[in-house]
Amino acid sequence: GKTLVGIAASEHLRVAPVWIGPARTRININREFSQWGAATPQFYSFASAHKLLEQPDTLPHLLIIDEAHEIKNPDTKRYEVVQRLADVIRKCHGNHAHVLLLSGTPSPKLPSEWWSLCEVACPGFLREGSQQQLTQRLAITEVVDYGAGPVNRVIGWDETEVAFMRDRLAGLVLSQFKSDHLPELPDKTYRRVNLKPSPDVAKLARAVVANCETVIEGLTKLRQLSDGFLYEHTPAGRVTHQIDCPKDQALIDSLEENEHV
Repeated sequence: GKTLVGIAASEHLRVAPVWIGPARTRININREFSQWGAATPQFYSFASAHKLLEQPDTLPHLLIIDEAHEIKNPDTKRYEVVQRLADVIRKCHGNHAHVLLLSGTPSPKLPSEWWSLCEVACPGFLREGSQQQLTQRLAITEVVDYGAGPVNRVIGWDETEVAFMRDRLAGLVLSQFKSDHLPELPDKTYRRVNLKPSPDVAKLARAVVANCETVIEGLTKLRQLSDGFLYEHTPAGRVTHQIDCPKDQALIDSLEENEHV
């Protein structure tokens, strides 16, 4: 999906990018770049991205922000660091600088949150000077007083202005949906595989059922057991026990069979 867009940009520009995203995605990103034979990106999590500001002269001319919806709030440190990095790359590389934002979320939850994303990608693209100004244009508000003076509270969004945002974002934002590409995708295939539990797992399952007070508790724990783990609640908190699972081995065998497909 969107990772392949980043790989294509990297290949087109012939540069290993700086890739910023949640730490949990590092392994998958590196695996996909390797799978497509692309140069491994310099990966930084949102929490460690500030380190790049210490070596601005070494930054390549391609900056990719993954899960970009996580920088939608311009008042956060995360947004500030990413914005500074994008500005530094533009300053160092001029017209050769490229800043690419990727997200599996087709649009922000609030229409006004487009401001921060656009400002990172292309400062000044939206003429409003702040997210607050964009909110004032798009929102329907009412004046309320919570005791500290009157303030404007958002109660809805102007449908005409929000619809016009699509035209305003044209040329900078590209939204792609799975439905747009369904004719190009192969049909889904389903296969049911019945797995026989090992004697140890079967014995454990009987013990789990024997110690449950209700049917729903027994079914829940058997479902956990079938997925390879069990939760135990102790005075110190919840403990997770990993268990050898037939499902895991069957999945590994299937992946090895289809490794080169």
